[in-house]
Amino acid sequence: MAKRTVRITPDSLRRLYKKWVESSTNEHEVKKAMEQFEEALGSYPPLPTIQQATHLLNISRTSVRRLIDNGDLERIEISLPRDEKVVPV
Repeated sequence: MAKRTVRITPDSLRRLYKKWVESSTNEHEVKKAMEQFEEALGSYPPLPTIQQATHLLNISRTSVRRLIDNGDLERIEISLPRDEKVVPV
């Protein structure tokens, strides 16, 4: 049986973060904040987990789930094979 995991699309993280920053600062600060966000995002896997999204956005897991439910963040469900014992040959 496969293990299911939820990942967040990087584009939806970018859109949401930019929307938040634009609502509270000027154009120069938006550019600077987005550069810092891109640098932080680059240190995570291509499809961050919910836990990683909480760190990137500095919000709770419940808030990330709410943003997913509201359609502000896009999620992808991935089925991974269960860990199997590897037998050396």
